[in-house]
Formats: sequence, structure tokens, C-alpha cells
Amino acid sequence: MKISLLAEIEKIQQAARSRRETVRELGVFIFFAGRDGDAWLLEITDSDAVQLANAGNPLDVPIEENPETLEINWSHTFELRQRQFFLTTYVDKQERCLDQVPTQRIKAAIRRIRKRYSTEQLKKVHISEGESQEAAG
Repeated sequence: MKISLLAEIEKIQQAARSRRETVRELGVFIFFAGRDGDAWLLEITDSDAVQLANAGNPLDVPIEENPETLEINWSHTFELRQRQFFLTTYVDKQERCLDQVPTQRIKAAIRRIRKRYSTEQLKKVHISEGESQEAAG
């Protein structure tokens, strides 16, 4: 999964560098780049988000992998409200509305992903610490 995820991250960072509006899907993840050169990775089960590019410049990807899991250090949660895209930071709970975000395309991608996977499958995306220890034992 990490190879596919990193490949998609590189593609969306290239789109951001070109300031080409792009929306891509991979499993429960949505990648998007806006015309302002910003790019984000979204995870739909917990509405998590992390920025991948800023003004066309790629950012370090906060991903850790071990043989059983893939961990992403999410910095924000996201929400679509009234055709707008809002981010809230985990650190200080500050909310902001992003402009130049392909909100309708993101909303359509979320609908497709939720149709593709059952609620049970979506719940299995996240494993608590206790569950990962049991699985490894």
C-alpha cells in the first residue's frame, strides 16, 4: 500500500506544482490539488487531512510504515459544508475555509468510496493499539 500511496502523493504534488486542479482516489484516500498549488491527502472514515504541497512546493510526507500497518501523521480534520471546504487543525482546533478547492469533485469522490465499501469494511481501516497487538501475537 505504501508504494501506491507514495506514487499517488508524487502525482498530486506534480499536479500542485503545475497548478492543475486534480482529484484522485485510492481506497479510502482522496488526493487533491487546487489551482493555487496546494495539495492535500484526505481519509474519509475519520475525515482526516494532511497537506502535501503548499503554493506548488511539495511538503514532506508524514508516513510511517511497518510490515502490518501504515501510519499517517494527520494534522487536520476536514468537513464539506454549504459547498465549501473547511479544515480544523488538531493542534489548536482552529478552523479555516479553503478557497480554490474542487469541493464538488471531492464530494462526488466521497460518495463513490462510500458506495464501494461497506460500513464494516470502512471501520476496519483503523486498528486500535490493542487490536494490532492481538493480530501480531
